[in-house]
Amino acid sequence: MDSFGHNLFDSDKVFISLLEKRNENNKNIIDKKIWDLFGNQYAIVFTDMVGFTKISSEKGIIESVSKIYTMFKILFPCIEKHNGILLSTIADSMLIVFKKLNNAIKCSIAMQKTSSENSIELCIGIGYGKILKIGDSEVFGSEVNIASKLGEDIAKKDEILVSENVYKKLKNKYDLEKRDDHYLMIH
Repeated sequence: MDSFGHNLFDSDKVFISLLEKRNENNKNIIDKKIWDLFGNQYAIVFTDMVGFTKISSEKGIIESVSKIYTMFKILFPCIEKHNGILLSTIADSMLIVFKKLNNAIKCSIAMQKTSSENSIELCIGIGYGKILKIGDSEVFGSEVNIASKLGEDIAKKDEILVSENVYKKLKNKYDLEKRDDHYLMIH
């Protein structure tokens, strides 16, 4: 039990309880407790299949779902090999977290190679920084938002885009090209 009388194994309930107790008088204390319990450094990877909407409209939803199933089947081993944790899938997108940034990079390069070999076009966005990870499927933080935007909205086919934080960590290890407020990884 924690100091609020909750079972520590039920992180969702603990998190919600802390949020409900948070007010102007105690927000600094509660915020510190939330970061202590749920905050950690992670690399966040968002993937998105190129052309999913077009495939759906031209070939139907069954063909689209079949393509998604194939993508997951070929990419899950890459994620496992590089010690990633698949937090969620939404249609043709995946949210993956890694404790080590280098594993996220190696996995992203491997996923691009594997998907390309199987005629699947993928976009990837990567962020890195302190985030809140609640339970088995929820993550919050600016780097989560940035990775999502890069992978799902900005990246083009076969691109891996990385945030400024990733660039700062990797600028001497990988070939990165500046693009607006993000970087393209040359692989």
